[in-house]
Amino acid sequence: MLKKNLFPSLFMILLFACPAFSQNVAINEDGSPPNPNAILDVKSSNKGLLIPRISTSARLVIPNTKGLLVYDTTTSTFWYNTGAGWQPITAGAGGWIDSVTSNVAWGYKTAIPNLQLSDTANTAIGSRSLTGLRHGMDNTAVGANTLSFAYKCNDNTAMGQLALFYDTTGSYNTAIGAGTLFQTTAGNYNTALGEFALWSNSIGSGNTALGSGANVSSGTLTNATAIGYNAVVNASNKVRIGNSAVTVIEGQVPFTTPSDGRFKFDVQEDVKGLDFIRQLRPVTYHFDVERFEKASATTQFTPILQAACKEASLIRRSGFIAQEVERAAKVSGYDFSGIIHPKTAQEHYSLSYESFVVPLVKAVQEQQQEIERLEKRLAEMERRLDAITLRGATKP
Repeated sequence: MLKKNLFPSLFMILLFACPAFSQNVAINEDGSPPNPNAILDVKSSNKGLLIPRISTSARLVIPNTKGLLVYDTTTSTFWYNTGAGWQPITAGAGGWIDSVTSNVAWGYKTAIPNLQLSDTANTAIGSRSLTGLRHGMDNTAVGANTLSFAYKCNDNTAMGQLALFYDTTGSYNTAIGAGTLFQTTAGNYNTALGEFALWSNSIGSGNTALGSGANVSSGTLTNATAIGYNAVVNASNKVRIGNSAVTVIEGQVPFTTPSDGRFKFDVQEDVKGLDFIRQLRPVTYHFDVERFEKASATTQFTPILQAACKEASLIRRSGFIAQEVERAAKVSGYDFSGIIHPKTAQEHYSLSYESFVVPLVKAVQEQQQEIERLEKRLAEMERRLDAITLRGATKP
């Protein structure tokens, strides 16, 4: 009889249970019905809900499934899948601290969720800062859209909106100020301080810019330095101090050049003196400072700079014309180091006036030798004249 009645009983249970599961389900201890708005209503006064607990390595191999939720036992954080990748459940709320990797994110869509365990000590503070980072460590991004495109970067510091914005693989860069190193994508060891400093750099390395608008004329320069408001350096291994409107560069002592004989080799006495100096044409002139500044496409030509350029252009200057000095050196066969030749169409001629001291000294030495030769000749002529005069005086 028991076996005969078992099947009808099970049938009745399933018959009444199926409608319940087709609508919503309540799991509780008091027998209360489920909330009509919930497919699953879980209620307890002294128990919690446990979701799947897996390691980071296990989580990362799960195919992207939108809405999937897990607890990461490696990082001790909850993660959800967006359908395109994993996000820590606290990231959407604007803040995330990983006690294992020491990574910190704070702000809308700051991102450090897809880093490996070896990528540590990254800090992102500000909307979309470090958004693209996938491999890297010891990066600090403070400000909206700082280091936004960073993908594989290390030891960068960006502070200020859009600082190091496009950097993808560059490392060891320091950018402080809005828009600093904005276009840099792969350069290393660059330092920019001031609004839009080193804005134009792209893949150049070892460059330094101090001052608002201080910049390089080309994105590929290396070891170039620009110091001062809107100062633009136009060649690698060059230092530019101030913009063209600067009229005085002052120091209590003069610049010096290392001149220790222990480090000099292939020393030759082939300096040209009078042959070179006599062909130079000293002139006075005005310098079109505004035209010079506009020749650099990177210069931010502000009203302040324009007024300063007009004042600087009024100065009557003394000096030489570089192209003429170049011709004089060629004619005299002198490899003169005081001429800085342009290497590209964006660069310009420059003269090192302190370099003229050496050929001038040589010219003075040559003149002195000529003077001494003439003095000896004159002395010999005077001696002969005295002898002739003495013979004439002794004749009867």
